[in-house]
Amino acid sequence: MENENIKNREYIDNIVREVEKYIGGDKIFSPLWMVLQLILSLILSAVAVLLDIGKIASLYYSKMYYAQSIRSIEYNFQYMKVITIILLIITDILVIYILIVLISRRNTHFERTKKLYKSISKLLENIGLKEEAWKIEEYVNRCEIETGKRSVAGWVILAVLPIVNSIAIPYIYHFLTRDYFKHERYEFLIYNVISKSIKVDLEPNGFPDRDTVMYFLLSIVTFGIAGIYWYYTLFADPNKHFKEHSISEEKILKTLITQFQNP
Repeated sequence: MENENIKNREYIDNIVREVEKYIGGDKIFSPLWMVLQLILSLILSAVAVLLDIGKIASLYYSKMYYAQSIRSIEYNFQYMKVITIILLIITDILVIYILIVLISRRNTHFERTKKLYKSISKLLENIGLKEEAWKIEEYVNRCEIETGKRSVAGWVILAVLPIVNSIAIPYIYHFLTRDYFKHERYEFLIYNVISKSIKVDLEPNGFPDRDTVMYFLLSIVTFGIAGIYWYYTLFADPNKHFKEHSISEEKILKTLITQFQNP
C-alpha cells in the first residue's frame, strides 16, 4: 500500500513537471514592425508620385527639344525605378515576415495551452476530480474544433498573390481577431474549473470582441485608415493576452507545486 502511494505521488509529481514545461514562452511581437512597414509603404508612394512627375516632365521637355534635360530626366527616372524595385522587395519581405510571425504565434499559443490544460486535466483525474477533468478535456476539444490550426505557408502565399490578396489579407485579419476571442471564451470556462478545483484565483480580463465585418467596411470607407488600426490590434491584443496568460499560469504552477509536488 505504501509503495502504491509512493508511486502515485511520483506520478503526480511528474504531471506537475509536465505542466511546468508548458508554462509561458509566448512571443510578444512589437507593433514597431507595423510602423516600419507603413513607413516603407509611404516612401514607396512618394517615389511612385515622383516617377509620375518624371514621366510628365520628360514628355514636356521632349516637346521643347531640350536634349540635355531629357537625358538628365531619363537618367533620374531609371535611378528611381531601381530604388522602387528595391523598396518593393524589402516591403514584400517585411510583410511576409510579419504574417509568418502573427499566424505562427497564434498556432504555437493554441497548441501550447492545449497541452497545458490536458496536463492539468490529467492531474485532476488522478486526484479523483474526474468530472472536472472531463470538463477541461471537453472545453479543450471544442476550442480546437472551432479554431483549428492555420496553414502559415498557405496563407502567406495567398497574401502576396496579386488580386487574391485583396480577399486573403482581410480574412487573415479576421481569423487572427476572432480565433483569439473564441480561444479565450473557452479559457474562461477552463479557468473556472481550475479555480474551483485547486483553489486558485484566476480572472482573465477577456479578449476584445471586435466586429471584423465592421472593421472591414470602415477600412473601405476611410480609405484604409481604419484598416491600419485593425492591423495594430493584431499585434496589441495578443500581446496583452499573452502577458495576462503569463500571470495566470504562474499562479496555477505555484499552486500545483505547493499542493501536489514532493518537497
